[in-house]
Amino acid sequence: MSLGAMDRLLLKQNLVWAWRKAVHLYRVTDGLQNQEEVAAFDLDLERNLDRIARDIKSEAYKLAPLRLLPQPKSSDPGVVRSRQSFEVSVRDQVTWMRARLEPEDAGIGRGRRLEAGRKQHRPA
Repeated sequence: MSLGAMDRLLLKQNLVWAWRKAVHLYRVTDGLQNQEEVAAFDLDLERNLDRIARDIKSEAYKLAPLRLLPQPKSSDPGVVRSRQSFEVSVRDQVTWMRARLEPEDAGIGRGRRLEAGRKQHRPA
């Protein structure tokens, strides 16, 4: 029996893979992250992943508001400037990572950088 797109999206093993991908992203990027939020999500990982699946399945998933996160920008001496960036909640980042695993199912395009990772691990 083959699984439908929604069933594959909500498989626990695929949500765990998305969590691992998000954690890797947090480790390799030079942007700021809320390490407290990442640790709290990890401490209650199973329940958090179950909530994501439940909310998507019941069509109750709501994105958290983006948080403004100004970052210093290199500037002339004596001139303080910052670039605007935004912090995405850990829950929304994990959900997005999961949607990116099978973009044809989610109706979105796939970035080239994900191609290499997709060849290493193909979600069920």
